[in-house]
Amino acid sequence: MICKKCGCNIPDDSEKCPLCGAEIHDGTTVGDKYEYVKLSELDEAPQKELPMRWYKFLLYISLPLTVINNIVSAFSALFTPVNKGAAIINDISVELVKRINVFYGIALIFMAAVAIFAWGNLYKFKKNALFSLVTLYILDLIFSMVYLGLTLYAEKIPFSTDVALSFGSAVFVSLVMIIANTIYFKKRSNLFKN
Repeated sequence: MICKKCGCNIPDDSEKCPLCGAEIHDGTTVGDKYEYVKLSELDEAPQKELPMRWYKFLLYISLPLTVINNIVSAFSALFTPVNKGAAIINDISVELVKRINVFYGIALIFMAAVAIFAWGNLYKFKKNALFSLVTLYILDLIFSMVYLGLTLYAEKIPFSTDVALSFGSAVFVSLVMIIANTIYFKKRSNLFKN
């Protein structure tokens, strides 16, 4: 047993703690609120199970929708023709806009593949599940920022407060997701061992 008052190891058949002298009757000290616990019971104590709702949301809703959204957006970027009338009026290079859209379409297909990889790691409780999820958020932020920057350049749109808010909000959301997922999955790291 372990004395809850002083922490000393006590033989199971003891009548009092050899260190602090507290008397033991049926696992408790006389006139005291301290309990004595058998050492074997400490190892068998159930661990508090943490809820897995966020994990299930990521696995069954968020990541599958991310894959679908990226694929649909990729086909839109790759196959939607550039409005030549608006491009001529705004003195925009149609070829440059086409190239930017092709880049972004390919980036979105790559992001869909990374999302599928992250989903697989989460589903199989792989050790690198958090890393693949954070990688997904970082790549999404990088590709979105590059696309937005190239589009602003191609369309000759000046950097304004609205543009700054778009950049800032995208960075903020990505950072919040990275930090929240890191905290969530670090607390459950014992589940991810494969």
